[in-house]
Amino acid sequence: MRVNAELRAEAVRLRRRVKLLNDRLGEYREAIARIRRSRAWRVITAYRRVRHPGRRPTADLSPAPAPLPGGTVPAAISRTVAGSPSGDGSERLPQGHA
Repeated sequence: MRVNAELRAEAVRLRRRVKLLNDRLGEYREAIARIRRSRAWRVITAYRRVRHPGRRPTADLSPAPAPLPGGTVPAAISRTVAGSPSGDGSERLPQGHA
């Protein structure tokens, strides 16, 4: 009897927790939808499409490495610079606003 009562109490506690988490998830989804409808989101998304054409969005939102003074990219970075024929990072980056 005691074990049964403990299990029922645990089930009630878990149901409450699931309801709380579902409510919170709904709030977060609403916030995300509100952000995506915002002008700022549309502007930054359009900017990224222009700045990085042909690049599909990924879950990795880490910033790209910054160029060194003089506009060169460190050679230790393995990915190539857009428009860089050799990919060794020694070419100068186009000057522009970051």
